[in-house]
Amino acid sequence: MPIITLTTDWGSGDYYLGRLKGRILSSAPSVVFADITHHIQQFNTLQAAFILRNTYPCYPKGSIHIVGVNSEPSPSNPIVVIQTENYFFIGPNDGMFSIVLDNEPDEVVLLNSIEKRSGFRALEIIATAVGSICNHKSVDSIGIQTTLKKEHIGKAAYNEDSISGYVSYIDSFGNVITNITKELFFRVGQGRRFEILVQNNFSKITELSNHYDDVRPGRMLAIFNSFDLLELAMNQANISQLESLESKSSIRVKFYD
Repeated sequence: MPIITLTTDWGSGDYYLGRLKGRILSSAPSVVFADITHHIQQFNTLQAAFILRNTYPCYPKGSIHIVGVNSEPSPSNPIVVIQTENYFFIGPNDGMFSIVLDNEPDEVVLLNSIEKRSGFRALEIIATAVGSICNHKSVDSIGIQTTLKKEHIGKAAYNEDSISGYVSYIDSFGNVITNITKELFFRVGQGRRFEILVQNNFSKITELSNHYDDVRPGRMLAIFNSFDLLELAMNQANISQLESLESKSSIRVKFYD
């Protein structure tokens, strides 16, 4: 009974999701769907990559992870099937999966475009691939071997007295997750006092918290989350709105002797 996860920017009120699920069930009636999210910001593949990277390992081996973000196929943005040691992935070969996966996949195959009058061309391509996998066809038999497109995500820059990073993800509470790792923060900081500069030099955080309610409601805080990434938040408020933060907004940390 294969598990199929879905990560899309389709929302929950349109017909796309229902058509895809129905088409898959027609060829593989025993599958179980697990909706990760259908509320990715439209065409935001970096947001999709962050969410999938931090969720897919929680699913059973053999799960099939479908990504429907920027998914309509084109010569420059084809749909591929990726097989790793434990999972299958289906989605656009636009560099996103190189962010999701730490290691090189076992197989990457390019799926043939199925010409339909409907604008939702990804439907038949994805559904046909899922049916083939569920019917135990080998990945290399359902497409043409290709390579995984690479997307290079910048790491936080640093010197002996500062770290320069950016916002890599904003959650539904408005908390912002940066690309500054816990290891880098403490390696550069070496126990020194610090200031985290949020968007400008007027908003500063000067200590780390362990919990969101360590500060009074409405106050900013900094915390290392379960991914060991520096996260900025406001207790019972939305820091991304109040500080006008968005993806790629600058976050700096200055250390003082």
